[in-house]
Amino acid sequence: MEHQLETQLGSLRLRSPLLTASGTSGSADELAGLSVSKATAAALGAFVTKGVTLAPRQGNPEPRIIETRAGLLNSIGLQNKGADRFLNEDLPKLRQYGLPVIVN
Repeated sequence: MEHQLETQLGSLRLRSPLLTASGTSGSADELAGLSVSKATAAALGAFVTKGVTLAPRQGNPEPRIIETRAGLLNSIGLQNKGADRFLNEDLPKLRQYGLPVIVN
């Protein structure tokens, strides 16, 4: 028996409700470093990118991560290449997996 996981998010139809969390898979280069195959990507409904702003951002100065008794806190500060570089460099790499791309 085959399970149907297809779902809809607004007007976007997804073959699975499983999405990457924003920031965890970066924009595109991080996925290549993890050797994400098309077979692995087939289990996902979409990739969610890290935050992309119109202009590039350096992000917050270090330290960006601090350990507390309750866990880790981070404040990266939306470091990113900017929209133009994302559209020209990262988006084509993400599209090769055949999944919708949700840009944060």
